[in-house]
Amino acid sequence: MKTRRRHLWEKLKATYWFLPTMMMLAAAGLAITSIALDQHALQDERYMRFLYAGGIEGARTLLAALAGSVVTVAGVVFSITIATLTQASSQFGPRLLRNFIRDTGNQLVLGTFTATFIYCLLVLRSIGSEERAVPHLSVGIAVLLAVMSTCVLIYFIHHISFSLQAPQVAWTAWREIEQSLQHMFPEGLGSDGPAPADAREGDSPPEDPPMGAITISAPRAGYVQAIDKTRMMQLACQRDVRMKMLCRPGLYVIQGGPLMQVWPTARVDPASAEQMQELFILGRYRTPEQDVEFGINQMAELAVRALSPGINDPFTATTCIDWLADALVRIAKGDLHSPYRYDSSGKLRVYANISTFSGLVDAAFHPIRQYGHTSPMVTIRLLEALAAMAPHMQAEQQRQALRRHAQLIFSDACDGEKESSDRDDIINRYRRALQALGGMEQLQQQPSTKPALPV
Repeated sequence: MKTRRRHLWEKLKATYWFLPTMMMLAAAGLAITSIALDQHALQDERYMRFLYAGGIEGARTLLAALAGSVVTVAGVVFSITIATLTQASSQFGPRLLRNFIRDTGNQLVLGTFTATFIYCLLVLRSIGSEERAVPHLSVGIAVLLAVMSTCVLIYFIHHISFSLQAPQVAWTAWREIEQSLQHMFPEGLGSDGPAPADAREGDSPPEDPPMGAITISAPRAGYVQAIDKTRMMQLACQRDVRMKMLCRPGLYVIQGGPLMQVWPTARVDPASAEQMQELFILGRYRTPEQDVEFGINQMAELAVRALSPGINDPFTATTCIDWLADALVRIAKGDLHSPYRYDSSGKLRVYANISTFSGLVDAAFHPIRQYGHTSPMVTIRLLEALAAMAPHMQAEQQRQALRRHAQLIFSDACDGEKESSDRDDIINRYRRALQALGGMEQLQQQPSTKPALPV
């Protein structure tokens, strides 16, 4: 249930209506409270005239003017936001629209204007005949909200212009990677305590599913957005079964496609099989909630679009390479979790399908290399990033993955015609990268020609 609540919260944060709606409800509650105080608790006008010193007609005119002005500005803000989203979609990619929509600053601005409008409207509705007391407190709060709306408008103009800058977009994508690392599945799924020494990335599980193991199928098609890891371990212990996940967050499954295998089969009844289906939250699109590769794909897409002929912005691409290098270093230092998950007694319960370091490096650098191999600037920055990452690698497998990419980058760079000075710079960066990664022995010939790739 905790996973589903967090998933719901993440979905709500990614909408453009949730925070403004909450602020409108809060404004309605504030209006009801201030009206009640004006009518019953604050009858002595001598102490309230410092908030508003006019009469009933003046209060009505002021509130009507504030409500009309605020709703007009809200319309302008909405139009600017739509224009911004259109520009962001064409320049940075439609998948990065999610970052603009879920931006708290944009939601806060729209919520402030709509909440001020609702407050003024409700207070205006409560003003009756001339004989009734002047709502000094309510009108004073309306004026304060109008001043706040003016400040928020100034902030919005700054924020929207700042958020469209390419370095800021790249930093936002990096922040999403950082946040997904904190909730990366299968962290928290049992313990990886007594895992055998050979139970590491790319190895086979200690016990493969036997023939006839029950396959839990997807009830509908969609992307795996999240998996309830806590409930998974509880079910595995309650039914005394073992589970092997066949998919991970971020992957697409068709209706009826395999989600996981469970054995022994005698301990799985239809009711528990249905509960196991509900462990997987499927949706129409990928989310970064447990999918660290999603943020990496976003960053790589931003770099690839910057390298397109219509934009031709290698500086944005190099910025993305820098942030991707930092994200991969954090992943290497944090160490991806073991796929073998054990219960409190040390018994293997779940073999998880996890993202590997080499797979994440491929997702980060393959697209940029493929689209940027004709740009010496991008090629040099890729090789420099690999050299900078080298001292932070924790295992030989990680260094081997980076060496493979260094040779792929250099190989593609040698395919095109380049100036001799650019070629010399690329060769120099390539040698430095191999030296930092401990791969100089793999350089079988002088890098004046296309080097042989490692076997």
